[in-house]
Amino acid sequence: MNENRDSKKDEENPHFTLEVKIPDQPTKRLKVLDRLLAGLDPRNDLILIDPVVKTKHMLFKKQNNVLCVHYLGNDGESFLNGHELEKGKLYVLEKGDLLKVGSIEICIHQGEELSPIPTEERSHSRKLKEPKTKEHTTEKSARPSFVIPNQAPKIK
Repeated sequence: MNENRDSKKDEENPHFTLEVKIPDQPTKRLKVLDRLLAGLDPRNDLILIDPVVKTKHMLFKKQNNVLCVHYLGNDGESFLNGHELEKGKLYVLEKGDLLKVGSIEICIHQGEELSPIPTEERSHSRKLKEPKTKEHTTEKSARPSFVIPNQAPKIK
């Protein structure tokens, strides 16, 4: 009986996990609770080190139980399932999607499933969707203490 309640709860409020792969480093996993800012800035929720990464490169947002990414980098530097991302656009993400930022890969997982998704099952050919509502927010939320690669911000 509890399983049914838990599965309904997951359907109503699914959780998303980013699987971040950086060459020569162990794979990192991070849940997206509400929003997550990624880029070079040590104040970001997810610090990505690569020559193409900007200070604030992308913002992951969970809205209406859907995971989206607001792309803040430059055109031609990041890709979603092989499609070039355009600066300033908001993209809907689905389980199995693959973001590529320079040499960094970010795979989208949903629910409890955390084993790697085989390449052939990823949705490389699906058409990219933009959400019906574009919500631009500047509010700050609590940030998890997660840094890639293992470089904690300096505390003064």
